[in-house]
Parts: sequence; C-alpha cells; structure tokens
Amino acid sequence: MPAYIGGHMVAGEMVSGVFCTRCGNYSIPWHISIDARWRKLCPLQIANISGYIRENRGLKIESEMDIDFLSQLSTPTVADKAHKLLATFARNHPLPGASLRLDCGFIDSQSRMYSVNTAPSFESDPNGDRAALTMFPALSASWSQNGAELSFLLIDYLIRGVGFLELMSSDQDPRVCFKVSAKGWDHLQSSGLSNSTSGFVAMWFDDSVNIAWEQAFYPAIKAAGYAPLRIDKKEHNNKIDDEIMASIRGARFTVADFTGERGGVYFEAGFANGLGKPVIWTVRHDWLGKLHFDTRQFNHITWTEDKLNELRDALKLRIEATIGRGPLRD
Repeated sequence: MPAYIGGHMVAGEMVSGVFCTRCGNYSIPWHISIDARWRKLCPLQIANISGYIRENRGLKIESEMDIDFLSQLSTPTVADKAHKLLATFARNHPLPGASLRLDCGFIDSQSRMYSVNTAPSFESDPNGDRAALTMFPALSASWSQNGAELSFLLIDYLIRGVGFLELMSSDQDPRVCFKVSAKGWDHLQSSGLSNSTSGFVAMWFDDSVNIAWEQAFYPAIKAAGYAPLRIDKKEHNNKIDDEIMASIRGARFTVADFTGERGGVYFEAGFANGLGKPVIWTVRHDWLGKLHFDTRQFNHITWTEDKLNELRDALKLRIEATIGRGPLRD
C-alpha cells in the first residue's frame, strides 16, 4: 500500500516511522521489518494486523514477540467488522446527513498495482495519494481483506441488511454514495459509539499522582475540547463498576495511565479497546519497565513529576492527532 517512511537512530539501530495509507502510523526497527515471517502472512492475518494498527495509532513494533502477537490476532465477526466501519464513518463525519463516497474497486486496483511492483519506491502521485487516504482507511477500519469484503460490509450488511447506512446512489455505481441513517445514529448512541464530548481517565487514585491529574490530565483534555471525567470526581448512586463501564461507553475516548500498575486501569483500558474506543496510553517514567507484555507495545506518553507541563502539552497533541479537536475547545 502507499506509505511514507522516515527513519531515526535508536541505540545504534535504524527505527522506521511509517505512515501507511491503510494502517496509519506505527514504528518498527530495521531488523524486525526484514524478518522473514512477515512474508509468510496470509491475507487474513494482514487484514487483522492492519486493523489492529489502525485502532492503536502510533503502535511500536519492537521485537520478535510482537510479530508472534500480531500474527495470532483474532478475527472479528462480520457484525463486529461492520460496526467498526459504521463507527469510523460517524467519527470522521459527525454531521448527520453528511454524504460519503467510497470506491471499493479503486482499492483493489491500487492493491494490485503495488503488489506487482518490484521497485524500492514509487514516484509520488498526489491525486492517487489523496484517493488512497480516502479509501484505504476504510479497509483497515473494518479489518477487511480486500475491496470485495469491504463492499459486502458496506452494501449487503450496513445498507441492505440492517439499514444503518442509507444509499444515495445506484448500488451498481462502483463509487457508492451513502450516509449514516437515523437508525444507524440510534444504534451508535445506544452502543456508546457516538461522538460524545467526554474523555474518561483511568488512573491510580493515589495522592502521589493527583498532581498529574490537576496539572496535566485535566487541563490537557479540556484544552483539546473535551470534558475530563474521572470516576472518583463524578457524583453517582450506582455500583462503582457499573458506573465505570457506563462512563467508558459514553466517553469519546479513554486516557489510561499505568503508573502504579493498577489492575482496574488494565481492565478499563481493555474494556474501552474492546468497544472500539480510542485509548491513549500514559505512564510515569519509573513504571515504564514494569508494564505487562500485553500493553507494553503501545506508544505510551511517559512523564515525570517535574515536567508536568510537557505531559499536558504532549497529551493534548496526542488527543487532537488521534481523535481530533473537540467541540468544547475555546
């Protein structure tokens, strides 16, 4: 797929920062990128890895264990793939009634063109790049293998099947024009996948990290245009675990800080990730080496108590880069 690659040296080795029009952003060291196991992946594994990277922007692929982990990802059900696609459409086009277009045929023709090329690089094609940036993210958002599967999810499932999308052009037109239907918006709202204005923070409720909440997490989320939400700061009469899950469902995204390695933070981050909600990972620098393997490959923002202004600024930028500027921004 069309991709732009830059590199920098880390501990004497080249690490590539990749912006792929299908997968999104990730980084990978040179010796891992040339591992022979990548060439043995089947189309289903490639689709799963691409979808996983798209959902976890900025992922760091660092070791052979990461290759094993990515190659063994579970494939979502057809319904899950369709709902991931619907949620992506709604997030990227939050105005009800917005007209969307997708050319599934273009995706396969571009894929074939890149697969047969043996040159080390392509000459830039601005028109093709713009089209790829429009089309290919839908492929990874739905964890689809090709344009035919994406077309099925779009037309047969979401339009004809459950009616969450409404067709605005002939279904014989290769460039399908559609919009999220009223039924689709209702489904997103009831599933907690709509564009809310809150950012849920999962963190250790300890005096040692309260200053990070006050001087970094809270002001960063607010400056990005969202309402900061920490469960111990919210008035409620429900069971705490029910209230946590309801808050995560209703939030636009979750910030998970793993300082203190609290089991609740692991649970809340996993719950949000399972819902398809964006998760932004942070940790105080002295706890970074203690993180579990399941989460250590994510791109954590590390912070120190004496530089909370840097955490605030980095978190604000990460939120805006991952989710976009929120509606509450001044």
